[in-house]
Amino acid sequence: MVKPGLSFKTALLLPVILWVSGCSSLKYVSDYSSTSLTALNTFEELHYNFAKACNDKCLLEQLDQQQLFADECDCTPEDMADSVMLEMYTILKYYIEGLSKLSDNTLADYCYADLTKNISEGTFGPVIVSEKQAAAFEKITTTLTNAITNRFRKKKLKAYISDANAPLQVITETLQFNLTSNLIGRLNTQKQRLKTYSFDLLKDPSISAFEKKQIIERYNKDMLEIDVNRKRIELFSGELSAIAKGHDALYQNKYQLSDKNKNLMGHLAQYSATLAKLITEFNTLKSP
Repeated sequence: MVKPGLSFKTALLLPVILWVSGCSSLKYVSDYSSTSLTALNTFEELHYNFAKACNDKCLLEQLDQQQLFADECDCTPEDMADSVMLEMYTILKYYIEGLSKLSDNTLADYCYADLTKNISEGTFGPVIVSEKQAAAFEKITTTLTNAITNRFRKKKLKAYISDANAPLQVITETLQFNLTSNLIGRLNTQKQRLKTYSFDLLKDPSISAFEKKQIIERYNKDMLEIDVNRKRIELFSGELSAIAKGHDALYQNKYQLSDKNKNLMGHLAQYSATLAKLITEFNTLKSP
């Protein structure tokens, strides 16, 4: 029965209006996720990893000794380290893609490449994986797989975020440590080796003025490349930090995921702005 004062048409539309108003827009979550994905993709533009550090070291040693090594440089441990770093980056990227899809209610259409590898506790060249870090990788992989297998809808967003937050913090911290402390440490060592080698060459009285000019030019170009690589790594580490803080803000507000939560919207907008700034700075860096 139509209530007095309401037209029949209005009465028919009322349930639809109430249903629509009850579906909160999570565009701000989707926007944060999309910006995070763009930031994560800069990992593939670092152009420096543990294997390259190993090969650069090997080349300088051959130049310093003025001889070719009989056997190729063995960078197998460094290759293993890069593989672990790649797996951590990949699962983080897949998870954020899932977050973006879930907040848009399109996770049911999401497909991702199977992660055939798993990360176990152990030492992989310069990268050490603890039991906690291995468990975090497994947990976030399971969270993503369950969400896709069970065709999660938007109402499951809270559970998705809750299950993944702790392991996501561990994975981002692990990536940051190995990049800023471990890999940048390799860059600093390479810089010192290059400096010693180049300065020693310039002391050779048999070197002509033209050859000295070439040595100086090459030295400055190589040093600039090292500085650019270090800056790229630092910027990517900053991106990881902003992504982790943004996700933790989502976790802290998991019971208030709606367009009415202006505080959360403001925080995510701030993290997205930080990410956008870091991405722009990263993209403006030019190799020599």
